[in-house]
Amino acid sequence: MNVETSILIKRPIEEVFTYMTDPAYQSQYDEGLKDIRYTPQGRVGLGTKITEVRSFLGRKIETTMEVIDYEPNRKYARTSLKPFPLTGSVTFTRDEKGVKVTWRWEGQPGGFFALAEPVVTANFRNSSETTLKRVKEQLESGVIVRPN
Repeated sequence: MNVETSILIKRPIEEVFTYMTDPAYQSQYDEGLKDIRYTPQGRVGLGTKITEVRSFLGRKIETTMEVIDYEPNRKYARTSLKPFPLTGSVTFTRDEKGVKVTWRWEGQPGGFFALAEPVVTANFRNSSETTLKRVKEQLESGVIVRPN
């Protein structure tokens, strides 16, 4: 499975990067997220572990991912092994009109998910596009609240 989506956001790159890489904000734009925990608490960086609980294809899924690439205002990537090997990376590129955000997912569904790979791929594509649109709307509206 390989999925790539992009969007242009008319905000400073520092703001876009922080909003998309700080797990404390994720529930504001990620509709499928039910719970999120990360260790260590504080700033996210290489080695940070992020555990997400979400509903996916009608099933409750808990996934722990590790941040494997972190270049402030340039790139952020994390990977997991369960429920199948998956790497998600986001690149941030300055543009004269704002920031181009490109989100890539690469993985090899196994078990139940291998049987439904076309559905899994379509779900990742639709979810990524919806999430990026929500990030754009929220950042460009300026209505962002720092969670406690």
